[in-house]
Order: sequence, then structure tokens, then C-alpha cells
Amino acid sequence: MSKKLLTAMCLLTSLAVEAQNVGNYPVSVATDAVHTFTQRKLQSITLRGNSGSSATVSIPENLRMRVYKYLDTSYLTAKPGETLTPTFAFSTDWMHGYVYVDLGKDGTFTTSLNSQGVPNTDSDLKAYSYYNGKNSAGASKGQNPGVNPPAFVLPVGTPHGMYRMRYKVDWDNADAAGNATEQNNITRNGGTIVDVILNVHGNESRVTVTNTANGSVLRADGTELNNTDVPFGQDLELQLRPAEGYVPNLITIRHGHNLSGDSLAYGTPQYRTDVIPAFMFKESGKVTIPSAFIDGEVQITASFVQDSNVSGGEDYAVAFDKNATLQTANRAITALGLSVSANNQQITLADKAYIFNEQDMPMVKAGQAITPVANGTMTTAGLHGYLYIDYNQDGIFSSELQSSGAVSPYSELVSYTHLNGKNSAGQSVEANATNWTFPPFTLPAMLPNGVYRARFKFDENNLFATGQATTATNGGRVVDFLLNVCGTSHRLELNSLHGNIYGANNAGAPAPTITPRTEQSLRLVPVVQGYVVDSVYIKHGHNLNGTQYVRGNRQWQVDTLTHFSSNQLILPASQVDGDVLVTALFKDENSRYRLIFSDEFNAPNGTQADSAKWERCHRKHPTWARFLSNREDVAYQQDGNLHLHAKPNDGTSGEDGEMVTGGVQSAGRFSFKYGKVECRALTNPHTGNFPAIWMMPDDFYQGLVGWPHSGEIDIWEAINNENRSYHTIHSYWANGSADGGLGRSGDPQKTFSYDTPLDRYHTYGLEWDENELRWFVDGKQVGQYARKANVPESQLQFPFRKNYYLILNQSVGNGGWAHRPDVNHTYTTKIDWIRVYQLPDEQSSIVSAENATGLKIDLQGRTLTVSGDVSFTVTDLSGKVYLTALHGGTHTIALPAGVYLVNGSKVLVP
Repeated sequence: MSKKLLTAMCLLTSLAVEAQNVGNYPVSVATDAVHTFTQRKLQSITLRGNSGSSATVSIPENLRMRVYKYLDTSYLTAKPGETLTPTFAFSTDWMHGYVYVDLGKDGTFTTSLNSQGVPNTDSDLKAYSYYNGKNSAGASKGQNPGVNPPAFVLPVGTPHGMYRMRYKVDWDNADAAGNATEQNNITRNGGTIVDVILNVHGNESRVTVTNTANGSVLRADGTELNNTDVPFGQDLELQLRPAEGYVPNLITIRHGHNLSGDSLAYGTPQYRTDVIPAFMFKESGKVTIPSAFIDGEVQITASFVQDSNVSGGEDYAVAFDKNATLQTANRAITALGLSVSANNQQITLADKAYIFNEQDMPMVKAGQAITPVANGTMTTAGLHGYLYIDYNQDGIFSSELQSSGAVSPYSELVSYTHLNGKNSAGQSVEANATNWTFPPFTLPAMLPNGVYRARFKFDENNLFATGQATTATNGGRVVDFLLNVCGTSHRLELNSLHGNIYGANNAGAPAPTITPRTEQSLRLVPVVQGYVVDSVYIKHGHNLNGTQYVRGNRQWQVDTLTHFSSNQLILPASQVDGDVLVTALFKDENSRYRLIFSDEFNAPNGTQADSAKWERCHRKHPTWARFLSNREDVAYQQDGNLHLHAKPNDGTSGEDGEMVTGGVQSAGRFSFKYGKVECRALTNPHTGNFPAIWMMPDDFYQGLVGWPHSGEIDIWEAINNENRSYHTIHSYWANGSADGGLGRSGDPQKTFSYDTPLDRYHTYGLEWDENELRWFVDGKQVGQYARKANVPESQLQFPFRKNYYLILNQSVGNGGWAHRPDVNHTYTTKIDWIRVYQLPDEQSSIVSAENATGLKIDLQGRTLTVSGDVSFTVTDLSGKVYLTALHGGTHTIALPAGVYLVNGSKVLVP
């Protein structure tokens, strides 16, 4: 998100700089000059640093033909001593690019070149693609080298601060003002000049808290915040702790550089002041300061006011009897609604003086302009309309006005037709008007998504949302309704058991984000034949993991579906009213398959994978394993997924290599032979990406067989930024001579690929029996590998008739199949769940696991060997005890074929 957009999110900015040239940083054209060279447009500019920073400023479409533009709220960032690469997104060739930084902060861009034709160290001209036959690195160039110049180094000693920066597209001219010659002037050539702000900063921002009466400002964990350093450009979560009898009112944030100095330096803002009102705060008293505000020095001042609700009382009270009969004579309101983007959303009325309509829920977005609408007849004038929104959800509608009579930016009274001779826009209006004309208002841009109580009140010249004792008898009324504040997109989560939820035609799950009020077509597919849909639950709204009602305002609801004529499920637009969670349960009617292993990764956020099922993968020489780490931040559970990462190595763990990567494996805990595996996963395509869901045999883990003779089954792999899945086997027969194999990769085909968008979850499956492997993507078979008859066993054409264990990992390439890693990028693969099914005649092949107490079980033939320094008991399903060991050690006993429990862990003996 651009700095411009983030800055626009604040409610109040104390300074407003006109986006035009007023004498400083001169240009050779009028500031409103427009060129007519329509093929030449600058769409955006970018600045990338070698420390990993990158920022892009888009040029608004309506300004692209303007020769000069000053985007005073658009920021680029850099650190002293950093190597910076500027780029221009320019639509044509035959123009040159120039970049300037006013490091002297004197209102001009100096141009100073040495005898080799490159910028002097004190020159404000830092980079150019062409001037007098050379670029800024001194390399000779032809006249059409393009607009993108070489990189340049920001001087090491550059003080932190806000600097004017200029990107110029021109023809062979180093003057920052632009080419003014008759033949090649910048306007005629379709050139352009864009001024932005360069924020030169360090790694951290210093936060100070000014003296705050009636409360304190602390870190989110309750520790001291004043005079502390926090990471630059990252969100900062605060905790507001009011004194007894007080509540938070607002936070004032001054941020930038040189906060005690002038706010402008030659028209360039050095800092800004933004206000966040109390309704942005969470019930816990915590508030998140956006990363856009953590841009240098940060000064925070909190305001606390007396709690007007300390005595309790009824939520959303009115001053008259809520059961009063509606008086319609002479003052009949027939329709209410909110007009948003020319769409009038109606609220149904009833014949009572007070109603609470929970069903009609207008949907709006934060920062959106809204016009209240009221229609009816008013033959007796003097009834006025008021609209309130309970932003902080405290059961009270606050009513604060400015001295002009206009509503305060922090008031929950957002629009009114008349109060003491003025409307909510501060305009003078007649008290006896016979219609209700509400001024439009804008929802706060930082208002969190959620459902808020809103109130229309019709009354005679009365500020307060409760109305008056005479409101109903005077023909007035109060209509409460729910206002649904949605974002541009919301989360779609799909859960299922013994089956999957795909998009229409099994085209993979829909993208994890959906647009509100858009119908979704889903398909319910059982894991194998014999399972059928039992029920579907659709939970939709806001804060789905929170309470359903906040002061009587429903945040979410659950719709249950139990009858299906087919496996198609249409999610109507009305249910896409925020986040959506669809849960489909399948039941077993006549299937022979049974679930014998699964992990849903639903443990608390930040925890490691279940040690009864998984161990961390170990660092080794192969490409996939060369950066493996035991760091907890590269493999952990979060939001119902196993998060696997490949991160740039920051050296904190003492491990070598340019990256650290995470993976888990079930080796020594769970392995199996034959069955069906399904795993639901999502990866982020990027150059160097190399995640995998795969299997290796127990004899490889035990060091009895080397690779590729051991065999390997790759259920799924992805590489780079390809929207394609790969499915492969490895063996002595199929691998090439470079791997020590026989090179029979096409006999039969060993690798299959399937084109599919990877911006969403997919279910990757494998069916495996003694003669064949079959791969599936979202229920579609995409490949198969069969056992060949008459091939000697010694050639290991099908070494897949033994126990294999599971591996889930996120790796990066080495420049071969997958590219080398982008060392400034964090790679992520999320595993939603993994499940293994087997037929009854296959289940004797299970080798069970090490449980959470440290019990370890090895199964060979009909002998059960138990090791581990723990107490354990072995029983059959009837409860008969075969062995009890109190002191650990190793014990070997002969067991008849059957199913056994070892401290609760199931073991099947063939």
C-alpha cells in the first residue's frame, strides 16, 4: 500500500500543502502545463534499495499528461549509505531519465558534473540514463538507452529527514527545471517532472509520549513506551490505560523528522500530525498505529475524558416509551435508507414510534461517502432528521459539535437536517422545512470492519440520540438498524472432513479472498466413493471467532444446510457479507476406506507441530535440505495452518547459508504402505520458490538404502512463480545417470505437471496400491505411474511396496530446476491439513508413532519392540494386558495379529 493511501487513512491532518510549485524547486513550464504527446506517459516511479526496501509511487491517471506534478503525500524511503536503483514506468522509448535529491534542503536542485561527465559527490543530480553521450556511471551510450538510469549511492553521512526528490523524463538535458530549448523543450517532447518526498531514515524510530493527564500510554504488553526505539515502518500496537472514571478520547501523533522545528522546508513536509479518535480503539484499550506513522521520530499524546457511562444504564436508550404508538398524522415517514455510490439501500419500517430493524443491513466501506435518505409527507413543518452511528460500540450515541455547528470529526452524530438553524455541514437552513435533506458524510477511513448500531431519529430541534419525552407524541420516531462496514475483500475459509470444497467444475478452491456481495459457486467432493455430504454450515459476518452479539448487535450468523440434490453449493451474495467460513461434513455410507492418520494443524497460534506425529527435518546436503533450520519461526502453526517458511538468514541462530528454511516429517512416528493421501495447501509463487509434499521410505530414514535406490514419491512440488503443480517419482530405474540411475524416465513417464493458479488453496492427492501410483489435483487425476511386468526386482522400477513416511517442507532452488532464492524475500507455504486413508486389507501395514510422552514403537513382522524411558502398557481392544513396563527400557514381545493400544496409541500387527 502506498504511503499516499495510508496517509489518507487518517482523520485529520494538520497541514495541507498545495500540490503546485510556488517558487521553490523551479520548473521551466507553467505548473499546470499539459503536453499532447499522448503516447508518452509516466505511469509510476520506483526506488529500490540494496537493503531490501522498495517503494513505488503511481501517477494518478488524471495527472499523466501534466508536465509537472508534486505528489506531496507520496514517500520513497532510503538509508544513508544505501545503493539505490530508480526506475521509471514510462510508455515509450527515445527519452531519458534523470533523478535529483535536494540533500542541501535549499529549495533547488544543483547540477554539478566532473571532467569525466559524471555527477560530483555534492551534486543533487544523482542518476541519469543519458547526457552528452554518457550515463551517470560514466558509460558511453547511444541516444536511445531508455529512461532507467544506473544505481547511485546515498551519501553515508546524510542526516535523517524528509528531502525533495525529483524524477524527470526529458531529452539530453541535465537541468532539473526541464529542457527549455525551442526544438527539444520538455513539453513538446512529452516529458514530465514528478516531485516526491524522500524519507531518509534509520532502522528504528524513536517514540516519545508527552505528559498525558488521566491515563497513560504503554506498549501492548503493558511495559513502558516513552523514549523507546521501535522498528521503522512497522505497525505499533499500544495500550491506553485510563485512570479510574475516565475513558480514552483520542490520540494525537506527530511523526516524521525534526518534530520541534518547522513543519515545512521549502514546501516539503518534515512531519505531519494525525489524530486517531477513540472509536478506533479495541475493547481491550489497545490501538494499532499504522506503519505509515512510524516513519522517523514519533510523538504520541493521548487524551482521556470522563466516562459518561460509569453509572450503567440501558444500551441504546430512548427518552419515550419504546412501545408507543406511531403518530403518523401530518408527519409520515414512508422510506428510509442510505445512498452509497448511487445505490440506495432501504430500511423497512414498522408502525411503532421505536423499531430496531435487524434484517435490513446496509453495506458500506470505511472512507465511503454516504447520503442519508428520508422520504414522506410533512404537512406540519418542524420535524428534523438525525443520523447516529455507534462507532465505539458502547451502547451510547455521542453528539459533539464544532463551534460552527458542524459535526465534530469524533462525533457519532454524523448527519442532521437541522439544529439551531444549521445542518450538519454548518450551512444555515430553515427550521420549518417540509422535507428531510440530509448532508452527505464520510465514514472514517480507519474504521474497522464490523457491524455497528446506527440510528435515525426524527425530532424537533434536538441534539441527543435518545430524543425527548414528547418525540413520539409530536409525530417523531426512532429507527435503529445495523450498519455493515465491509472491506474491499474478505476472507473465505473452507473446512471439510472426509471430502473437499472446490470451485465450480472442480477448478480448485476459490481464492482465499472474496468480494462482498458476490455469489460463489462451490462443489462438494467426497474423498472417495462411499462418502456423501451430511451437512454444510455457512458462518458469515465479522470477527467470526468472537462473540456473536456486541451490545445486541449481531456480528455474524450461521446458516445450516442439510438437504442436497447434488454436490453443487451456491453461496448467495447475501451471505457474502464479510468473512465467510464454509464447513462441509461428509459421512461414510458404504466406503471401505478409513482415516488412519491426520493432522488439522489447529493448535494454538505460534505452537510447533505435534511431536507425536512430526519431527523437524534436518539439515543435509541435498538442495531441499541445505538451509533447514530448527528455528521456530520457519515452521509453526497459525490460524489453523502449518506455516512453512524460507527466510533470509539474519544470523541470529548462528547457522550459515543465505536462507533458513522449515520442514517437518513423520519419520519414526508414522509411516504406511498403500492408501490415499490428501493434503490441502497454499504457496506464494516467487522466483526461487520450491515447496513440496512428499514421501520417503523407512529404510532410507534408517540408513539401510541410499537414494535413488530407496525410491521417492513426490505428491506435489511447485517452482518459482509458475502456476503449475508437479508430481514425480524417483528411483534407480527412472533417474538419470547423473543420479546413479538407469535413465528410464519415460518408461513409464516419471513426472507430470498440471497448470493451475497457485493464488489459492488446492488439494493434492495420491492413491497408491501395490501396482500403481495415481496423482490428483482438486479431485482430477493428473498422472499415474504403474508397475511394469517382467522387470527384474533388482532394477527397482517400482520400489514402492514398502512403508513410506510423510515430509512437508518449504525450500528454495539452487539455480537448476528452481531458481536461486531471492534473499530479500520470505517464502511461505501453508498446509491446512493432511489425511491418510486405507482399506482394511492395507491397514496391517501401519507403523504407529512416538506419542507426546516420548514412547517409541518399531514394528517388524509379529514382534513389537518398545523403547523409551517411559512407563507404558500394551493391551488389545478388549482390555487384555500383554505387557506393563514401569521403568522404560526396551522390551520385545510376540503378539498375535490384531489391533493393540500402547498408552492409547493404535498399533496394528499383521
